[in-house]
Amino acid sequence: MLSKRHKLSKKDFDILDGLKKKKVSQSLFSLVYNKNNEKPSKISVVVSKKISKKATDRNKLKRLIFDQFKDFTLKNKGFSVVVYPKKEALTNQNTLKKELKETILRDIK
Repeated sequence: MLSKRHKLSKKDFDILDGLKKKKVSQSLFSLVYNKNNEKPSKISVVVSKKISKKATDRNKLKRLIFDQFKDFTLKNKGFSVVVYPKKEALTNQNTLKKELKETILRDIK
């Protein structure tokens, strides 16, 4: 799990809305990111109730995605990233991990 300083706050979300950002869509998730001048990179995962009614499933998906960004936040400074998983991400977790790693390495740097 990421520490609190590596997670986007509500205030950061509002700031991110007003800025120019890039969007990447994959089959299992959409990702919005922006380069900022802050020292630590900050990540957020938004899982709606449409994906699963059970909070345990939503939390498991959040933990899985945060875990993929653990190395990214230590190596890359100054990014704000928001991940929006899609419903298929619950059933294809191994594919989700693979696609997240590829997207992080290819698009966000």
